[in-house]
Amino acid sequence: MTINLVRSGRLYEGVPYAYASVTPQGSLIFTAGACPLDERGEVVGVGDVRAQASLAVANLATALAESRATLADVLKTTVFVASAERAGLGRHQCGLRRARRAEHPARCDRARL
Repeated sequence: MTINLVRSGRLYEGVPYAYASVTPQGSLIFTAGACPLDERGEVVGVGDVRAQASLAVANLATALAESRATLADVLKTTVFVASAERAGLGRHQCGLRRARRAEHPARCDRARL
């Protein structure tokens, strides 16, 4: 089986991994972790969870688009938030919800913290 690795020219090219991989006939797409890196490989929004989440979702959407998919096609996400404050744990959800609502009518449930 041949797997197509997606190395986006629109995202930071200095990472040691592909942003996504697509199985034959595009039946499944596996994405790498979407980080808050800009096109120069610099972390955006240091200390600002919302800004970082927004860029991570935008980077995910770019990797999906180059794999011929959208956020509406996503079956599962896992979000890791590094924060010393409990309040910071839910802040990332706003960007993901907004992005998914734009493309998918399904409700994104908020996890109880």
